[in-house]
Amino acid sequence: FEPNTFSDIRLDSGNAATLHSGTTANNITISSGHLMVSSGGTANNIKVYYGGYLYVYDGAVANSVTVKNRGSLDVRGGTVHDIVMYTSCKLRVYSGSIASNISLAEGAISYLSIAPNTYWNGTYNNSSFEMKNGSISDYHIKNKDIIVVYSGGVAHNTSVNSGGLLSISSGGIVNNATVNNGGSLCINKDGIADNSVVISGGSMRVSSGGVATFTAVNPGGYLTVFSG
Repeated sequence: FEPNTFSDIRLDSGNAATLHSGTTANNITISSGHLMVSSGGTANNIKVYYGGYLYVYDGAVANSVTVKNRGSLDVRGGTVHDIVMYTSCKLRVYSGSIASNISLAEGAISYLSIAPNTYWNGTYNNSSFEMKNGSISDYHIKNKDIIVVYSGGVAHNTSVNSGGLLSISSGGIVNNATVNNGGSLCINKDGIADNSVVISGGSMRVSSGGVATFTAVNPGGYLTVFSG
C-alpha cells in the first residue's frame, strides 16, 4: 500500500499485504491471510481468524487486536496495544517489542521474551502479570508456553508447569524457579539459574557453559548436565 489511510480490509486465504511507513489501516479482518505492518505503519482494530497471521515489526504499531480460531500474532520489535487471545491461538513477543494489555484465554499459546528492551503485561485466569525493565516475578508458565530470558533479563519465582518451557540465554538469570511435572528448564551457555527446585516428573538441562547453583532435584525429577 502507498502512504494513505485505508478502512474495512479483508485478507482471505492466499492474500497478503504490507503496511509501509505513513500508511494507516482501520478495521482489518485477516481470515487465513497475512498482514505485515512495517516501520512507520499503523493498524487499528484487527481481527485475526482461521490460521491468519499478523506481524508487527520494529517501528510499527497495532491497536486493538483480537485473535481467534488458531490465528497468530507475532510482535517482532513493534508495539501492540489491547490484545485478546482466544484458545489455540499463538502470541509471540520477541525481544525489543512492546505488548500491552494482553488478555490470554485458557488454552492460548504464548512465546514471551524477558529482556531490558522489552515490555509486556496483561491477565490470565484473573491474575495479572507484567514484565518491565527486564524483570518479572511470580509468573506461571503453562502448557505449550515458552519463556526465554535474554541477556540482562531476570525471572523471579517462576513456576514451569506441564508442557511449559523456561529457557535461559547467555546473560539471563532465573531465581527460585520451580519445575513441576512435565515442565522443562533449559540453561544455555552463560545463562544462570539459582535456587531451582525440580519436582518429580520435571526436568532441567544444563548446557555446556551454563550455571546452576543451589539446585534441588526431588525423587523422580531429571537433571541433565552437558560437559564441554
